Amino acid sequence: MEAWGINHITQQDGFKGIKKIAVGEHHTVMLIEGGDVYVWGRNQYGQCGLGKQELINEPQLLTDVKNVVDIACGANHTLFLTKDGAVYACGLSTERFPAKDHHVYKPIKLDGLDKEKVVGLSCGKRHNLLVTS
Repeated sequence: MEAWGINHITQQDGFKGIKKIAVGEHHTVMLIEGGDVYVWGRNQYGQCGLGKQELINEPQLLTDVKNVVDIACGANHTLFLTKDGAVYACGLSTERFPAKDHHVYKPIKLDGLDKEKVVGLSCGKRHNLLVTS
């Protein structure tokens, strides 16, 4: 069975394995062992985090966020948790995460989380949950 674009990535030398796959309404985010993230799908609001607004047909490596340990997708937004506990977001921000613009095309670090140790993420269609220790 061919998984749209995933087979090409998994056949690359040095591939470490899939840790988690998260899906939004029209986009997919895949976390690889070691902290790399691949994104693809409809990217109308920037939810793939690649800095552009266009359909992403094949999985592309997200280079703006490193050492990712968890991912979550809402309908049109994405959250990334890094090894150091920082949370990044991209996509449609309205009612989902604080941002200057409604469409966030590259992941931005969410402020105000310095007093908490975030250890996990979850998203609903238009909301987020941060798990702290």
